Amino acid sequence: MKKPVSIVSDGSTTNENRSGAVACMNLGVTNSSGDAFFIAGDTLFDKSFNLEEMIKKFIKLKAENSFVSLIVSAPVRDDDVSKCNGYFELSFVI
Repeated sequence: MKKPVSIVSDGSTTNENRSGAVACMNLGVTNSSGDAFFIAGDTLFDKSFNLEEMIKKFIKLKAENSFVSLIVSAPVRDDDVSKCNGYFELSFVI
C-alpha cells in the first residue's frame, strides 16, 4: 500500500511553544483537500500498535461510509506517566 504523504508542521520546536493536538489537527485539515489521518498522543506507540492495521481499518470504514472518524485509545499504567490530566469523551450522531 503506497500513498502520497504530506506532513504539516505547526513549527513547534519545544514543549513550551507547542500548539497542542487539536490545534494541529485543525491546521492539518485546513491544509488538506483529501482524507486526513492524525496520530496524536505521547503514549500511543507501544509494541502492540500497528500503524498499517490502523490505516487498513480506516480504508475499510471509508469504503462503507464517506465520512469516517477512527478514534483509538490505549490504557496507560500510572507508573508510565508522571502527571496525566485529561479526559476521553465520544459523542455519536447516527
